[in-house]
Amino acid sequence: MVDQTEPTPIQFVHIVAALPQFDEDSATRDASSAPQYAITGTVADFESGQPLGSSEIIIRLGGDGKIVSTMTDSRGGFVLPHIPPGQYGLIVRRLGYTSLSDLRDARPGAIDTLRLKMIKTVNRLQSPGGRSST
Repeated sequence: MVDQTEPTPIQFVHIVAALPQFDEDSATRDASSAPQYAITGTVADFESGQPLGSSEIIIRLGGDGKIVSTMTDSRGGFVLPHIPPGQYGLIVRRLGYTSLSDLRDARPGAIDTLRLKMIKTVNRLQSPGGRSST
């Protein structure tokens, strides 16, 4: 007997991860018009490509150790303007995902655009006896 049922149509998932709007000139100049650096981008799940809102983007400046941070919006987008030139550490973290980190150089007047993909972590609880349980 031959199955005469209609085939199921293929379903596509539309993913929206977009950069928030920003003014390039104001993002790369401080109040005294000195050239600054800016970083913008998106954060998404590595496997599904779905945007990861509420991810934390942290920059730790090399010279004075000052920390600047922001959160991604609902579409996974972020903008960090007005970063003084020099070296800095970049950390991206979100609950349930492995953190990302990198050392980068901030160039005066430049804007870096990053497309970051995070991998889910597998957490196992440790029982008092030292055995893991799921």
